[in-house]
Amino acid sequence: MGAKIGEGDIFVPLRAVADALGAGTEWEAPTAVVTLKGISAEFTPGSGEAVKNGVGVELSSAAYIDNDRMFVPLSSIEEIFGRTAEYDETGVIIYYDRETPYGVTLENHNANFAIVPVSWNGKTFDGSDKALWQALWDDEVTTNIYRPAPAETFTFIFNGPVPDNVTVKSGYMTYNEDEFVLAEIPVTVEGDRYSFANQPVPSYDELHSSGVYVIEAKWGEDACRYAFITNNKFAYTAYEELEERMKKLYAIDYCLVGDYVYYAVLGDDAGFHRMLIDGRDDVKIRGFEGIETPISGSTAITLEPKDGYILCEIRQMRQYQADGSLSGPYPAEYVRIEL
Repeated sequence: MGAKIGEGDIFVPLRAVADALGAGTEWEAPTAVVTLKGISAEFTPGSGEAVKNGVGVELSSAAYIDNDRMFVPLSSIEEIFGRTAEYDETGVIIYYDRETPYGVTLENHNANFAIVPVSWNGKTFDGSDKALWQALWDDEVTTNIYRPAPAETFTFIFNGPVPDNVTVKSGYMTYNEDEFVLAEIPVTVEGDRYSFANQPVPSYDELHSSGVYVIEAKWGEDACRYAFITNNKFAYTAYEELEERMKKLYAIDYCLVGDYVYYAVLGDDAGFHRMLIDGRDDVKIRGFEGIETPISGSTAITLEPKDGYILCEIRQMRQYQADGSLSGPYPAEYVRIEL
């Protein structure tokens, strides 16, 4: 097939390129529409932008017509369809299967996560789930670990063709475990975007523990697994900072339940609060109204997690009287906070 060089770009005939890719081509003058494995790309002569699945994509150079054939920049074809190609002096375009997997972008979290491709076309980069876990503990991967909220939504998109099939699995383990189990979780598909909810976190028996998500995708015979982690940096630093955070809030007492810290506080926002352990999403869940025991600086409140609720013990502390005797003792009052 003929190719032309202009302004530093290699231009190739769109129809010939589409045929080499095994793609379909339709003409809706003056626009050409090329479709391949879930990708629909529209090219218009004179335009420096193609439209990929309804979204504008900038071309390295504008497409043009010559001898009733549309020419497009080769580099842009590679980018849009996720294929590699070579051009030689005979003007032949040779398309190769990719040796490296397509990338994945977490659209609403990408600055916080590093995604590791762990296998591609039968080539395994990790060797085992244990090796995968060790790879995900690499310093570069854990630099910006972010702790997602319960049921927070992850949305991702592939930097290449839309796969024929996508599944997501989640697991959780501590640093000292040799193996961990991945379980498939529900995925919502809207066009080329995939979404899933952050999964519940087990108890923090081990500070160096993390959640793992593995995205598995297939394009015909091509397949890839990607992985990223959550929780690790969060769990460690949040626990280190929690006691100081409670002191700043003048909490009377607090306890941990899953992702949240529950605490009691006096002052303008007196009552019982629930807050994500990293300080976000602090809400007052109930005040002290309806409690018969006087609430003041001499009131002791303890919070104890139970199965499905928190038991709050409220007791007036004994005070020394003028004659040196102690007041009380006072009976305890109990409040139940459902989880």
